Formats: sequence, C-alpha cells, structure tokens
Amino acid sequence: MTQDTPQSTPTVHKKKRLKKVALWTLVALLTPIVTLSGVLAYGVRLDLSTHRNEINQWLTKALDRKTDIKGNMALTLSFSPEIELSDVTIANLKSMLWQPMLTSGEIAAKISVLPLLQNTLKIDYLNLKDISLNLLRDQQGHENWEFNKQPTAKKSTSSTDFKLVLSNNINADKVSVNYEDQTQNTYYNGYLDHLSLTKPDKWLLVAKGDAMGSEYNLSLTGDLQKLINHQHGQLFAKGSFAGAQLDVDANISPFNSGDDSTANISLNWKDTSQIASLLDLDLHHVAPLSITTAVSASNTGFAFKDIQVRSPITSANGNINVSFAQNAQQLNIIDGKLDIPEIDLRPWLQPQPQMLGATMYAAAPQQSPLQKALDQWLVKTRTHFALTIGEIKGLGTPVNTISLNIDGEKGKLSAPMAANIANVAFKGNASIDATEWTSKVDVTLGAKDSQLGEMAGWISGLPNATGYLKSAQLQLTTEGTKLQQWLDNSQLGLTIDDANVDWGAKASFAIDKAKLQAGMEHPFSSNVSGKIMNIPVTVTAKAGTLSDIINHRDWTPSLHFSSPVIDIKAQGKLVHTDWQQGSWFDLNVHSNDAGKLSPWLGTRASMHGKINFKGKLTNTGEWLDLDIPTVTLLNSQGKLNLQWRPQQGHQFLKLNSQFNTLDFTQLSQFVDKAALPKVEQTVPTQGVNLDVPILSNKVVIADADVNLHVNKMLWAQQQIDDMAFKGKVRNGKLSTSPFSASYAGSVYHGDIAFNINNQLIKSQLHLAVDKPNIGRILQQFDIVNNLGMSLDSAKLAVSLSGRTLLELMEQAKIDAQLNGGKLKLADSYTGKAFNITLNQGHFITGPNTATHLTLDGRAANKPVAINLDSVSLKQANDGRKSIPIKLQATVGEIAVNAQSQVVLPLDPKRLNLTFEATTPNLNRFDDFTGIKLPPYGPVKVAASLSMDRIGYHLRNMIINVGSSTLKGHGDFLPPLKGDGRNRPDVKLVLNAPFIQINDFKLQNWQAWLPADKKSQPVTVSKQQPVDVISPQGLNLLNADFKLNVGNVRSGKDWLGAGKLDWTLHNGLLTLKPLHIQLPGGDINIDGSVAAKGDKFAIKLNGLVKNFDYGIIARRIVPTTDMHGKISAKFDLNSIANTPESLMNNANGFIGFAAWPKAYQANIIDLWAVSLADAVLPTFTTKDHSVLNCVAGGFNIHNGNMKQRNLLLDTSRIQVHGAFDASYKKRDFNLYLSPQSKKAQIFSLQTPVEVHGTFEKFNLEIPLSAILKTSVRFTTSPVVAPLQWLFEKPIAANGSAECQRIWQAQ
Repeated sequence: MTQDTPQSTPTVHKKKRLKKVALWTLVALLTPIVTLSGVLAYGVRLDLSTHRNEINQWLTKALDRKTDIKGNMALTLSFSPEIELSDVTIANLKSMLWQPMLTSGEIAAKISVLPLLQNTLKIDYLNLKDISLNLLRDQQGHENWEFNKQPTAKKSTSSTDFKLVLSNNINADKVSVNYEDQTQNTYYNGYLDHLSLTKPDKWLLVAKGDAMGSEYNLSLTGDLQKLINHQHGQLFAKGSFAGAQLDVDANISPFNSGDDSTANISLNWKDTSQIASLLDLDLHHVAPLSITTAVSASNTGFAFKDIQVRSPITSANGNINVSFAQNAQQLNIIDGKLDIPEIDLRPWLQPQPQMLGATMYAAAPQQSPLQKALDQWLVKTRTHFALTIGEIKGLGTPVNTISLNIDGEKGKLSAPMAANIANVAFKGNASIDATEWTSKVDVTLGAKDSQLGEMAGWISGLPNATGYLKSAQLQLTTEGTKLQQWLDNSQLGLTIDDANVDWGAKASFAIDKAKLQAGMEHPFSSNVSGKIMNIPVTVTAKAGTLSDIINHRDWTPSLHFSSPVIDIKAQGKLVHTDWQQGSWFDLNVHSNDAGKLSPWLGTRASMHGKINFKGKLTNTGEWLDLDIPTVTLLNSQGKLNLQWRPQQGHQFLKLNSQFNTLDFTQLSQFVDKAALPKVEQTVPTQGVNLDVPILSNKVVIADADVNLHVNKMLWAQQQIDDMAFKGKVRNGKLSTSPFSASYAGSVYHGDIAFNINNQLIKSQLHLAVDKPNIGRILQQFDIVNNLGMSLDSAKLAVSLSGRTLLELMEQAKIDAQLNGGKLKLADSYTGKAFNITLNQGHFITGPNTATHLTLDGRAANKPVAINLDSVSLKQANDGRKSIPIKLQATVGEIAVNAQSQVVLPLDPKRLNLTFEATTPNLNRFDDFTGIKLPPYGPVKVAASLSMDRIGYHLRNMIINVGSSTLKGHGDFLPPLKGDGRNRPDVKLVLNAPFIQINDFKLQNWQAWLPADKKSQPVTVSKQQPVDVISPQGLNLLNADFKLNVGNVRSGKDWLGAGKLDWTLHNGLLTLKPLHIQLPGGDINIDGSVAAKGDKFAIKLNGLVKNFDYGIIARRIVPTTDMHGKISAKFDLNSIANTPESLMNNANGFIGFAAWPKAYQANIIDLWAVSLADAVLPTFTTKDHSVLNCVAGGFNIHNGNMKQRNLLLDTSRIQVHGAFDASYKKRDFNLYLSPQSKKAQIFSLQTPVEVHGTFEKFNLEIPLSAILKTSVRFTTSPVVAPLQWLFEKPIAANGSAECQRIWQAQ
C-alpha cells in the first residue's frame, strides 16, 4: 500500500501561483487593447492645425511641389478614419507657376479600415466641393500629376487588386477639371455642377454640368459597383448632352475579360446648335436629327451596328467597326459602310449675309476641343470605310449615284469614289486631311469614254461643236470646320484630258487638258490645251457669266490663243454671243515658227519663220476684210490687204502687197504639207482647190488679181533683189511673165510661166548668169560649205512638173553648161588649199538620170580630171539618209578612186570613205607633202579614211610596194586653232609579214643633203620639197612610226626580222630602238637627231652580239666563203652637218671583237677592213698560226680616237698595240707588238708599225723594233728557260680577253 509524501503540498501551491500570474498578465494585455478599441470605436478627432507648418513642409518635400493647406486640418482616428481638409493649394510645374495645379474648397472622406485587411476599399462617404484641378503636360513633356518622380520599382506579380465598396453618401459640387497638352497644342475642360451617388433600389448616379462648352444632364442606373470592380453588369443611361436626348441600354463586361460589351444607343436632336458648336460643324440645317445604333465593345475595339440617321436633308444606314492599336499594330483601324440615299445642299447654297470684314482674320479660326481630339485620334488611325450617296441636290446639275470606299491612316483619309455628274460617269478619289487646324477636302473624279455634250461648247467656244472625251477630271477642293465653310471655300474645276472636239468638215481639237471655271454670276474662264490638227495649243478665254449665254446678251470676250507656233490675242464683240454681221475682232498675231502650222494651213513643216501682224478682221456680210498695215510672214515683211468673197461658186481673191522682203519658197509652200499648193479637185478644174483642214469648208481659188512688188525675194535660200511681178490668174493659169533681178552680185535674166490644171503643176524656168559663185550656191542649198568654186559663166535650163514640191524636185530636169573658173579644195582644219584652174564642165541630173559632174583643168602644172557620180533626183529624195558618191580623179600620174555615203550638207570633218590610190613612184607626192620621199615604187595604197573634229584617220590600210605588203593604220592630226600646236601630228603603225628588200631600192636618194652641197646656199621655198634630215624637214611635223617585219628576204635568201620605232617631236628625231634579228645574231641601235643651227646634234648607241658578217659579204659577193662573228658596242654623240661627218666631232666609246673563220679582202669597202687585211698576214702566215680573235676598245674625244685596249690573239702569239686616229684629218698611227704565248729560244717577234691616212697607209718595221728583236733573239737561250720555270704561259685562246675589251670592262 502507498502513502502521500509531505512533498506533494508545495507542488499544488506552485500551480495556483502560475494561474494568477497568467490571469493578471492577460488582464494587463487586454486592458489597453480594449481601451484602444473603445476609443477607435467611438473615434478621436485630432486638430492638426497646430502642426500646419510641419505638415506643409513635409508635403512640399514629399511632393517636391509647394503645398499649402490654409484651412481646416482635422483627422478622426477610428475604425473608419476621416479626414477633413479645406483651402488646399498644390503648386504647378515651374513652367506654369502662375496657375496652381490644385485648389480646393472642401475635401472630406471616410473609409473603413478593417475591410482593407481583405483588400477591400470601403468608402463610407466622400464629399468634394469647390475643386479646381489643372492637369498639364508642358512643352518639354513634363506631367504635373507626377510628383517627385523616382525610378519605378518592378511591380510584384503577387499583388492583389483592391475591391471598391461604394456607399450612398458620395457627393461632389462645383468641380472643374482642365487639361492642357502643350506638346500637342490641345486643351479640354469640364465642369461638374453636381454629382450624387445613391442606391434607392439600384445604384443611381446623377450628374450635371458642362463639358467642352456643352451642357450635360445624365442619370446612370444599374450595376455601378460591379462595373467599377471590373465585373459584368448592366447600365442604363438617360439624359441630354450637346442638345441631344440620350438613351442607352448597355450590358457591360470587364474590359480585360475579352468579352464584348453591348449597348443600344439612341440620340435625338431637336436643335443641333450645341452639337454644331461642339464639333464646329455647320449642322444647323440638319435638325431635327435622330441617330440610333447598336454598339459592341471590348478591349480590342468597338463596333456600331445598324446605324440609322434620319434628317430632313438626308438619311443614312450603315455600320462602323473600330479596332484598337495592339502589339505590332501601331494604328487604330476603322472600317464600315454607310448608305445615304440623298443629301440636299440647297439650304447651305442660299445667299448668306456678308459680315463686314468677315474675310479679314487676325488669326486662324480655332478648332473645338472635341475636333482636336478627333483629329489627334485620327492621326493614330487607319480607316477603311464604304460610303454611297444616291443623289446630291442643289448643285444646278444632276449629281447622283455616288460611292466612296474610304481608306485612311494617320489623320489622312482617302476614298475611291464614283459619281454620275451631268449624265457622265465619273470615278476618282476623295481625301480629307485632318492633321491641320482645319479639315481639308480634296475630291478628284475622272470620266472615261463619254460624250462631251454641252461641255464641247464650253471648251472650244464654238457653237454647235460636238465632242467625245476619253478622260475628264472634276476636282473639288475646300477646307473648313463646318459645312457652310466647306461650301463657301470650295473651288470647283473641270479638267478634261484626252478629248476631241469637232467642228466643220475636218477641223478637230484633240484636247490634252482643259480646265474650266465658271459660275452663274461669276465670269467665265477657261484654259484649254491640246492639239489642233497635231499642233499644241493653249486657249485661255474670259467672257461674261453663264446667265449672259442663257439670256443671249452680247459678249465682249477676250481670247488668248497660245501655242509653240503661234500666239493670237483677240478682243472684240460677238453679237448675241455669235460670229455674225457686225461682229469684229482686233487681232494681234505672233508666231516664231510658221512651219509648224502645217496641219492647219498646209505649210511645210521644215519652213521656219515668224508671223507677226496687227490688224482688224471685220464681218461685213458679203466680204471678210482683213487689213494689216504691217505684216511679217515667215521671212517676208511688208503690208497686206486681203479681201475674200466666200460666196459658194463665186469665190474671188484680191491681193495687194508691198514687201520689203519676200521669201517665195516659204510662201509658195504655205498651202500644203508637202510644200507647194496641193491640188485636190473632185472633178478636173482649173485653179487651186485648197482643202485647209482648220476651215469648215474648202477654199477654191481659180481667179485672183495679184499685185506684188518685192525689194528682196528669197528662193530656196537664195536672195533676189528688186523683183517686180504683176499678173492675173484666170482658171488657174499664169501666162509667161518676164522678170529681171539681181542675185549674188550677178545679173539674171529670165522668164517664168506655170499652169495648174487637173492636179498637176507645170513650170518652165530659164536663167543665164555671169560670174556665178558656185561655192556660195552649194552652201545655200545645204550641199557643202566652204567650197571655193567660181565660174566665168553658166547657162541653166530647168523644167518642173508635179503636184508637190517633192514631186517637183523629183521630176526636175536640170542641164547646166559650166565655162571657166577656179576650184579650191581647202583643208578643213588648216585652210590650206589645193588650187585647180578649171577649163570647162558639165552638170546634168533628172528624175531618171543619174547625177553626173565632169570638170577638167590643171593643178601644180599637172593635168587634172574629176568625175563625180551619184543617184538621180528621184532617188535622192526618196527619204534615204545618205547619198552614194563615186569619185574618180587623176593628178598627173597619181590616180585616186573613192566611194562614200554622204549626208547633206556635206561636212568634211564627218566624212568617211574608202579609197585606192596608185602612183608609179612614191616621190610623185613630193610636191604635195613638202618632203623629198624615197623613190619606192610602184606603190598602191588602199584604206578607209575617216575624218572627225581633230583630223584624218586611216584604217584597214594596205600598202603594196612591188611584191611587199604592209598592213596597219595611221592618223594625221593637223594643228587646230587653240590647241597650242604649230605642226601636224602623224602616226603610222605597220606590220609586214613579208618584205622583199629588193623592192626598197634607194637608188641615189638619201634622207639628208649631201656633204658636197652643204657649202652651197640653200633657198627654202614653200613650193620646194625639203630633205627629211634637214632643219626644215625635222620641224615640218611630229611623227610616230612603228614597223614590225616578220620576214625580210633578199631574192630567195632570208635575211631576218626586226622592229623599227622612231618618233619625231618638236624637231627631235628619236630612234627607240632599231632591233634587227639576223641569222648570225642581234643588232640593237637607238639614238636621236636634232637640228642645231645648220648642223645636227646626233646621239647613237648600239649593241651588236655575235653577228655573222658573212651575210654582208655574201650580199656583196654571193660566192665568197668569208664569214665569222663580230660583237660591238658604241656610245657616241656628235655635232655634225651630215651623218657622213658624224665621227669628225664625235665623243664616246667604240668597242669591238671579231672571231674570223674565213677572211677575204676587198669585199667590204671600209678603211678598217683594209687595215686588217694589211696587218693580219704579218702575224699569221709565217708561223702558220690560227687567228682566234681581234678586239679593240677606243675612246673618242672631239673626233680623235685612242685605244683603251687593242689585242690580236692567235694560237701562238698575242699582239698588243697602240692606236690613235683623227677623223677630221682622216689619218692614224698603229703600233703592234707581238708576244709568243710560250717562251722560245731563238724566236723572232718583231713589232709592226702602220701609219698614214684612212685611204692610204704604209706597213713597216721600225729600226728600234729590229734592235729590240735582235737583243731578245741573242739572249733567248738564257731567258727562255727561266720563263719556262717562273712565268705562267698565256692562254691558248684569248677570246675571254677579247670579250672583256669590246665590252669596256
């Protein structure tokens, strides 16, 4: 059994004490909580005005904006805290410190705290009074509603939106909100007079005030709290805004839910004044107006469905869809359709009272705020909209069936448009630009393939005109902010492109563009451009009003008819707006080029000249009288009076004229395109039947009286002076009428007669003239310029037949006898002439007769014959661009045949021809080239010759000299004025695959004056040819010659190949280089020659390697076996009067080495060879040694030669020598000392000395040399063994030493 121990009692007491401690602790904790809860439940009101300065400073610092609370500052602490503030001011941005951002009367609000724990904002009450809020975005883009802007931290994705719980105690009175955006220049304002939110059954929001100048009074009922908390709900709105009664029944879904919100909207205006003011549109005449539609909207856009518009002036049905800009889509999108059966514009077209100074604005009219907002929104919008209008009334002409498909982007709308105007179907485009302060409208409509109707008369100004248009454009432009302004500012113009207006029999006006502007009480104006019978014209006219035409009042019109060919100004009177008896016009006519009038009057297009006259045209009833005191017709000038009786069957012309100048060619070609009066009778008649296209009827001239006096008459670019002619044309015939005249300084006698009968013109002309200038005549006929040809006398007979000038030219028969005269064929570049004295000549041509010209005479004391052949006149006028010409000419023994296709006028600097020239000898050209040429021949040259602005060019050139053929090209460029050259440039490039050297024998010709003639005085004459190498020859021209020969033969022997390049520039002849490739080696030579006084500065450099001189020997003696190789080098310059005396003053170096194989004297006729022939046997025959080589290196100074080295090497001995020579004295001294290559006992090695002139010299052994040889012979038994022991023997073959010597090493 167990018992309690005494220790259990203390444990119980401890537990009781713990309970008491816990109880008192709980009481201590709950007491302040309960106390605080009681206080918060009752509420404690704190007056913060004692801390006003601290609070204002704290708010100023926190907002970074000056903040003052000058009125009540009270805070009630409770579970629903309250705040009361009055007279609060928050300063604006620094850019607008004068206007506070916020001023307030009273602000009182009470919210519940505990619901905040559940993310619910419960507003117990809200009271706002006398609030003024000014929102601003300044020009720098700073926004005043952003305070103490700091970088925004990234929002937590876990945050929860607050729920808003409304109470029925929310009121606002006298609250104004203003918004200004200085960057966009926009301003909005709104005023809330009273707002209250209550919930009698459903939430009811009642508000009234003013927005953007229009009053509103709205009541909203429905699920307002749900809608505020982004929940689905219904909304019913009734009230008025901008004069409209508003009725809305909406079913709204949260904006971000993606579901559509729907609403039925009804707007009714009894008075449209307020909406007109709000939109700044003239809608006064639209009332009463009703609009109903069904709206659906979401976060992607909204749509107006089943739009119905009803008004006395219009009605409309349609729909509109709007999509918001999203993601990559940068712009809002509008699309839709609207059908308008009719629009009646008559109320706006009534006369409006004019306000004094209404057109004088100090500033542009301002847009309404709503219009600015719409414009800015349109700038961010792309539009696709279809609009159809059945009829527009009030425009004075039927306008119906209008359709538009509107597309727009960034505030600019455009619409393809179709409309039926005046029973003409137009299509085009309309555009509205809403980016500026006023909306700009531009409507452009076009019509195609339609009758012109009455428009034909408006355009042409001619009664009974008809027409057909292919393209027309009607343009309406206007701008404004309301309809009345659009109508007042509208500008209407009719533009017609590509139309045709007809009048009379053939006259037509092919209109490129016509612009007409007119009004019932505004003067008519028109501007028409196009082509009348293919001539561009522009016609501008001003006249009375359209009511004048309707009432048949007289017009006093002014007309300006302008075109590239004629300018007509007329001002006069049209009786009853028609051309009839009593009507008249003062005319001022000017044309710079009458030739282009050909489609109207039949003038030839190539005839150019002015037409100027001032006169008066009067309709007297029977006669049309045109009196012109001063007239310029083309090149003709004088005075003219024309009287024309247009009576059918009794036409008659009276012409009286006095001309200072009369261009008969132009005037005779004034009726028909082809140039002369064209006869086109329907039946054979006498006279001229002029079918002038611009006239309404044909003009028949069979009878006329003509009285003509001309001081200067021009015919085919010829001038005839003092010509008088008076005749009578009856039944189309002019009897023979003699005339006398002066032409080109010569006296002409002749007579002329013509007959116009049954479409045919026949004329005979006989002329005789003394001293005619043929060159001037050919120039005036555009055949050739600057031909110096004159005759002693000529007789000319011409027969003409045809209907036109072309036929007359083709059928012309010309036969001319030419007697005596001169012909100068001048170089086109330098003017130098080749003069020919003419004896006689003959020229004949005809329609079927080839043109043939023969001339004979003399030139350079040589007989000359020239034959020129070409095509017939008919062929020459068949439209071909060029005419073939064949030329055969002989000058002495030189014959030239040439062919060419020439374009008239002939320009020698553009001439291209092929020719073939032959001569028995090249020096036949000495008299023409001015140089003594080598006597190569016979020579035949064939080439293509072309000329341009710089000179002559030979291409495809083939030169035959005997059996040798050279091919290549060349250029001859004479000095031209201004190019700085004083001599011609000649370039010749030739390639010869084969040359027979025997064809190029020089005989006794040489390029320079022989030395024996230098002492004789030389007379230089321009007629005398000069030597090539002479001061005159070197300065005669600049030349560049290149020759490449592939195969040179002498007989049947091949001699080698080579290239020769030399230039002559400013008197310096340069060889660069001459390269000869021969069987035995190569030769390269270059140098130069320039005149220096009466002498020449000559430089000559050469290099010869391993040349087999046996070739030269065999050229001289074909049976010789002489041969061997020679190498040489020379570098010389000298002043000499001929190349023969080159060495007399030479300076430089000559080196040579020869390796003879077989030698034969007396073949090569040179003094050096003769010297070798004399010396060599001395050293080779006695000891039967073989000659290895001979070498020498010589310095030359002022014609004196001295050796550097001289060596003759044989198989047994070497011979060294000393040499000096004088080319001026033509003498020399040579000392040769032989030396055995091996030491020998009793050997005789005797020196040799040669001296004398180049032509005669002596070979001898001097006494000193004999002495020296005797001593060497006596002592040889002692000296020779020592030489064997201690001296190195000389090489058996000294060719290497010879190489060193000739190369100057």
